[in-house]
Amino acid sequence: MSVNAHLVITQRYAKHNSFNLWHDDKVMDWLGNNGKLDSLNMDCNGQLCLTLSELQELIALLEKDDNEDNLEIAGNLKRDLAWAKKHEYSEVTYDCF
Repeated sequence: MSVNAHLVITQRYAKHNSFNLWHDDKVMDWLGNNGKLDSLNMDCNGQLCLTLSELQELIALLEKDDNEDNLEIAGNLKRDLAWAKKHEYSEVTYDCF
């Protein structure tokens, strides 16, 4: 079996950023505890893929906290979740840079 690499010709990004890996500790902790940081380099650059159920779990965790920043991130992730459901995706991909 092999893994082929393909040149990316175009990539579109949402107008908003969903979270900041260097500043959003609760998100980083959840990602680390769930093995999601393995795809990133030591500077946290790379791509993260979350299933919709993982995204919902992270949103629920952030909403338990009455910290305004975490609630804002939860709102961003809810927007991402709604977009993914609208387009019938089973996961979302975040390009972290």
